[in-house]
Amino acid sequence: MKAEPVAENADAPAAATGVVLAGGASTRFGEADKAVATLDGRPLVGRAVGAHRAATGRPVVVAGGGDEKCDRLAEVVGGESAAFVTDASGYRGPLAGLVAAARETAARAVVVTGCDMPLVAPSAVRWLVGVAQRHLGRADAVVPNDEEGRAQPLLGVYDAEFAADPPVEGDAGLRALLGAGETRRVSPDEVPDSVPLARSWTNVNTREELADLRATGAE
Repeated sequence: MKAEPVAENADAPAAATGVVLAGGASTRFGEADKAVATLDGRPLVGRAVGAHRAATGRPVVVAGGGDEKCDRLAEVVGGESAAFVTDASGYRGPLAGLVAAARETAARAVVVTGCDMPLVAPSAVRWLVGVAQRHLGRADAVVPNDEEGRAQPLLGVYDAEFAADPPVEGDAGLRALLGAGETRRVSPDEVPDSVPLARSWTNVNTREELADLRATGAE
């Protein structure tokens, strides 16, 4: 499914397009597609789309892998708040989705999460984009570090031109992409207490992890 270029709203609070990466095979989740599994009655992909929409005020791009999966996700999410793109040819994994999404936006940047990050908060996305606005031009990407100093590239802001034509091999991962460009890493001590950034990159890989979130409550 080919998306139309995402329309930009000059009055939106953030100069970035939200991107949800949903093209993975969900191998650790079993036979079902985790993107459409539910938490508090909402599919995981829908929760991520809603967070991006609330944070940026713009339509969201969902990178869904192939045509069939894009069609399936579109039925779950609905067409008004998101456009769906297939993976860019010549690339693999999350990079393929990022490249495809970056090529569909007229915004200067894309802010990315995985579809399996159901706790992503609009306030965290909005804050990270605000940081990126001060650094893009000197940096190709802005991503948070966790407490161990590891970058979290699946919750990051990428210069759209850099992401659309990345200087890495097609089978490279997002960490390799960060290493190939200028990356601004955000340390935990830079994040205000009111911004739930670390909680926002919580991801769900297995049914057991989803069950734990259901038991403890997502809100």
